[in-house]
Amino acid sequence: MIKIIYRLLIGLMTGILMIGLGTSAFGADCKSLRAGIDKETSMIKKRSLIEAAIASCPDDPVINYEYGYNFERFRKYEDALKYYSIAMRKDRKYAAPYFGVGDVQVLLGNYKAAIEAYEKGMQLEPGNERGKQSLAKARVNFGALTGQPVKTETATITSGKEVAAPAPDSYVEAPILRLQVPFTDKTSTLSQDAMDYLGVIVGQALARSDMQNSFYEIEGHTDDIGSSADNLELSKKRAETVRKYLIDNFKISPERLTAVGYGHTRPKLPNTSSQNQVANRRVEIRKIK
Repeated sequence: MIKIIYRLLIGLMTGILMIGLGTSAFGADCKSLRAGIDKETSMIKKRSLIEAAIASCPDDPVINYEYGYNFERFRKYEDALKYYSIAMRKDRKYAAPYFGVGDVQVLLGNYKAAIEAYEKGMQLEPGNERGKQSLAKARVNFGALTGQPVKTETATITSGKEVAAPAPDSYVEAPILRLQVPFTDKTSTLSQDAMDYLGVIVGQALARSDMQNSFYEIEGHTDDIGSSADNLELSKKRAETVRKYLIDNFKISPERLTAVGYGHTRPKLPNTSSQNQVANRRVEIRKIK
């Protein structure tokens, strides 16, 4: 009996040591499996690698996080939240799954839950600039849907890049109308992120019954690269693209939305750097009635 207990203890200690070294109690080299997952660029092929890795290393927080992220990319949000939660439980000091939960909650329109997740992630990883911007954006969007001003000390949110930060005691004005849709370079095409943004935030809000008597101006803007005439035309196309997307996908009455182009005449920031130019390539939605 003593020998049996001794063997069990040895086995348990070996398993713990192997996990600590990046190897599961099943004998799999979890660190190598993580490296293989990280190198794969195809999300479909990565799914197969992750599924095999999960079977061998079910307690590995990084692999569980990767599984959650893979599900998120395929818009399987319930499964994504499940594996992000497992990753959190396996490593309480691992920030990535908290940011993942925040991203999913934003896509689901649950901004309060997103803010809580981002805040926890920032506590664990205070230097994470992406997390900082995501938290600020979630706060702005929460304010947009609740009609409340949102206090923030983080950078202005544009299209994923950081620009000038407001004063610590300032407020980001965030009724729905100040929400911005970013565009890349000289295009008027909506990216997938922009469509998600319009769908989750703007479209659902404008379709609410208590908003039916409200009217909006959709303002297209550009940076100052190129001629005034070309920029004016591009800004009009951007505004029309957003207007059409909202009408087609959310059955917004066309008369409630007016598309206007302003070219580069109304920059959000001075066009003195590439980051500022990114911020100026946008569409804004403003309530006019």
